[in-house]
Amino acid sequence: MIRLRPLTSRLRWHLAPGPIFARAARTVEIAARQTIELPQLLHLPDEIDRIIAHHPVSNPQRNITMLKERQFDQGPCRIHLLHDAVIADGSILIAASFARVRTEPSRWMLRGEMPEIDEALFASTFVSERYFAHWLLDQLSAELLSEDQQLTPLALAGNSRPNEPGYRDILAMHPARVTQARVKRLWWPEDWDYTDNRFARIERMRARLADKVEPGPDRRVYIARGQLAVGRNLVNEASVCEALANDGFTIIEPEQMAPLEITRALRGAQIVVGAEGSAFSHAVLAAPAGARFVQIMGPRDFNLNSRLRCAGLGFTLCITIADDLGPGQSTMPIARLKRAIDLAGAAV
Repeated sequence: MIRLRPLTSRLRWHLAPGPIFARAARTVEIAARQTIELPQLLHLPDEIDRIIAHHPVSNPQRNITMLKERQFDQGPCRIHLLHDAVIADGSILIAASFARVRTEPSRWMLRGEMPEIDEALFASTFVSERYFAHWLLDQLSAELLSEDQQLTPLALAGNSRPNEPGYRDILAMHPARVTQARVKRLWWPEDWDYTDNRFARIERMRARLADKVEPGPDRRVYIARGQLAVGRNLVNEASVCEALANDGFTIIEPEQMAPLEITRALRGAQIVVGAEGSAFSHAVLAAPAGARFVQIMGPRDFNLNSRLRCAGLGFTLCITIADDLGPGQSTMPIARLKRAIDLAGAAV
């Protein structure tokens, strides 16, 4: 069988571009818009002056607003019904539009038979497919949204994540996986902002993990960036790790560890330090309520993506800006990092 859906979907989208959910047959609002109260953002007095530019996939105006304001508006959580959707080549294709979720070579037509699914909610997201640990919060919270709506959670197959099987065993979360399929009724979540509903789903994951993993003796933990991290090279990270280890920090490198090791180290952590990035998702899932996060940011990669999560889940966030060494390269003065850690540790 030959299907022209990839070609016709893309042509019709070019004639009338717009988000795929604008073509939905039905939309269900799960949680309304709301305003998130932002606690004080901790940083040393001269940190903000060192910011040169924003991370390329962040929103500068959003970052500035969360830097200056104590409230932040968030959009609703909705699910949109797409009729007769085809999943192929990392994209969702309907008759009048398409959306790319994962970058893959795109075919103009599809050949052969494909599995057919009656109804499901698509849980994979662009960020969960692109970054090392975003799937822990973005995709898994969407899978819980599927459960809440009594829908099958559907995820793209083929993305090899080092510790995904172990996390899924701990959390007892196993979606249906597809490379190519036709879905008669596919629900597409609009779930990228933070509502009380989304925070509650993340808290349910945290509770599941806490039931399965006993906290270790570690009270101060540094999350090393590792080899799978995208950009933002902290060139003196080895020296930072050595200095903090001498101060009693446990150093973890998640991509080299089993989830039980990662989460046991973080379950009792009162302070978690590391470069800003998706690896902090491990701490968001495992660290106890009230833990303090100290995030090192490159001066050309300022990103306050963690601000809302920390506000909604009861973590204290402290930021420190590394010294610039050019695009994608920075170095963190150890003395300044230790002052930021002391500031976070002293916060009530």
